[in-house]
Amino acid sequence: MSKNRIRIFISSSSEAKNWADELARGLRAHQEFDATAWSDEGVFPPAEYFAERFEQQLDKNDFFVVLFTPDVQAPGAEVNWYTRANVILEAGAAWGRHGRSRLIIFKDDTSPPPSNLGTTNVITFHSRLANPGERAAEIEMMVNAIRSKIKVVTGEFAQLEPHGRMKKSDGKSRWLVFMQADPNMQDQVVLDLRSAEESAWNDYKAVYERAGVVWGSPDAFLLFNAPTNSHAAEFIKSIRSRFHETVKDIDSRFVWANSYWSNPDRLDPAKYAKSGLILFSCHVAQVEYTFKYIVETAMGRPSTSRNRVSHAGILMGADDLFCIVDGKSTDDLNKFTLESLKELSRQKRLKRNTTTLLITDPGKVN
Repeated sequence: MSKNRIRIFISSSSEAKNWADELARGLRAHQEFDATAWSDEGVFPPAEYFAERFEQQLDKNDFFVVLFTPDVQAPGAEVNWYTRANVILEAGAAWGRHGRSRLIIFKDDTSPPPSNLGTTNVITFHSRLANPGERAAEIEMMVNAIRSKIKVVTGEFAQLEPHGRMKKSDGKSRWLVFMQADPNMQDQVVLDLRSAEESAWNDYKAVYERAGVVWGSPDAFLLFNAPTNSHAAEFIKSIRSRFHETVKDIDSRFVWANSYWSNPDRLDPAKYAKSGLILFSCHVAQVEYTFKYIVETAMGRPSTSRNRVSHAGILMGADDLFCIVDGKSTDDLNKFTLESLKELSRQKRLKRNTTTLLITDPGKVN
């Protein structure tokens, strides 16, 4: 086995053994993976202590896939079926050892996961399929979801230090710029920004990352990067001069280089039609931990999710950090926000209420 291959352990109940075996075979078909199912020969020898053998798997593997299937009926219930306790225990052990971003859970559509999983990576699959063609298609979906997840987590700029800073930075000077527009000029400001994008690059080497109208105060925003702080400052000065007739005020906030993350997968506007900008204000000692939570949540979301984080970073200014979330609908954006705020409030990270702004882009159809 090559030491460069990513090692994946697959856990399931005995009832779902065939799914674990088929998924392991599907992953092994890709050269970058070395997949082990719990049922593989030699993994859990009959006469050896289970806990010690499972701890060895925790040490050996990089990612853990757990299948939640409807194996046990709740006492007194007619239709509520749950996965076996040992499977839940193994999921918790993997989460505790390696963190949420390296745990991938596939949940049967009739088997609810534990309620405290929150926004971790949970993907629905159909474990009761009997048709060979349908099962093969389901395995292919699961393999692709795992590959997408691992690509995000192991990306060059997706490595988090324990204290909430990125291990690597692209070295760019990055800014989140808010603009207060004259009445009824919000759309025009963003259209003007779009028309100036080529000159921003030619004159200042400034690269737009996201821009749009926001429903609230301020009226519009631009997230951009430049090679140096000097390039960025000159570009911001040019915005003030060029748009002085439509922009009343500009608030420019620096994004810390080692505290910025962006999703490596390109945004598909057809899939994610709605976007939101969330601004967090945290207690002094909780800023990095909040950023770490957001990034780990982002990396933990499957490619099939109805919402995704595209950008997140720690700011200088009135707010401590931001994230931009894309969703299939406004309800999906609200669900992500509420789940995140509930967890951050439980952890006592936030200092005051969070600002959530719906984004619209006059240059595209929402």
